[in-house]
Amino acid sequence: MAEEDLKGQFHDTLIISEFQGSFPEVPTFKDVDIQELTDGEAKPVFVTLPIGKANVTSGNRRYYDEAFLQELERQVKAGKPVGLMGHLASDQRSFAFPAEAVHWVGTMRVKEYLLGKGFLPPGESRSRLQRYRATSSKIATSIDASCDGIWDENLKIHRMVSETLRLNQIDIAPADRAGIADLAAVPLLTREMAEQGGIIVVRTQGAKKMTEEEKAQAIREMKATDAASLPAEVKAALISEFTADIRKSLGLGDGDIMTEVKKIQERDAERERQAITARIVEISSTGDKAVKVESIREMVVELVESKAPKTVAEVDTIYAEVLNRPSVKKALQLELQETMGPSQTTPTQSQSSTTTGSAPGMKGTWFVLPATKP
Repeated sequence: MAEEDLKGQFHDTLIISEFQGSFPEVPTFKDVDIQELTDGEAKPVFVTLPIGKANVTSGNRRYYDEAFLQELERQVKAGKPVGLMGHLASDQRSFAFPAEAVHWVGTMRVKEYLLGKGFLPPGESRSRLQRYRATSSKIATSIDASCDGIWDENLKIHRMVSETLRLNQIDIAPADRAGIADLAAVPLLTREMAEQGGIIVVRTQGAKKMTEEEKAQAIREMKATDAASLPAEVKAALISEFTADIRKSLGLGDGDIMTEVKKIQERDAERERQAITARIVEISSTGDKAVKVESIREMVVELVESKAPKTVAEVDTIYAEVLNRPSVKKALQLELQETMGPSQTTPTQSQSSTTTGSAPGMKGTWFVLPATKP
């Protein structure tokens, strides 16, 4: 039985997987007056967090596609929404107006993610996030908006319709209440100052040093496409270790590995050539397919070699094709006739007398020649 389509107000916490290393620097929207926003604070604090992801399904079966994420980014740029620490209770929406925890003033797309940059006003919210950062605790961002969703019976999900999105807030939420519970992010906090209309990062709190277990997990999750982003010294170490394994498995010395491998290839190629030659000699001179006449056998061998068989298995196939050639068949037949000599006929024995007459059962006249006296 199909579920009804979603209509109206909804909250959904989208917790995005933790980035390896640190977040990139997200630019501030050009129409934001940082000096006025921060009230001239010498070192205002900003937070960077993922605020959305394309092609993801939340725990309550809402699906957000690429079009939804693009519309979300457009509305963040246009409206520069605020956010609370947690959602406003539904029974307070008509009158409550709590102090904002964050003002979203920048976005950046990183592959399928949408990063948001928010200003944290002085107060408890800033302090709380600083404590999250200090302890590497993960938090979430949560959309407060109205949007319609169409139920997809085959996939058992609500596909959110981007054209109906009306964004209210992007709140900060605890990770344990996330729609996607196994994905989380540690916030990146930066302290910035206004100077000549631009933003200069004067201190960035980078990611806390990973434990050995976290490093191992990160390595296990790496894909081949991630190799380009590895530091040069890591690439060099991997190449060195891989090269050592090759030397050990192939029994190579300490010389240049490419030279050693080339020698092995040349040695194997020579062994293959010798095996091919031996097989040509064997099949042409022994067994039921051998060519007995030496002159013809030499011709057959030359024809097989001219086809340059690359493997021993190819020799048998090419040899059969050569023997089946009309010219080779004819040569074998002529050589056979020459060896056996001309065809023999039965001589006629002379009779010693001549007699004429007829015999019973025989028609016509028959003769018996008389014997010749010496």
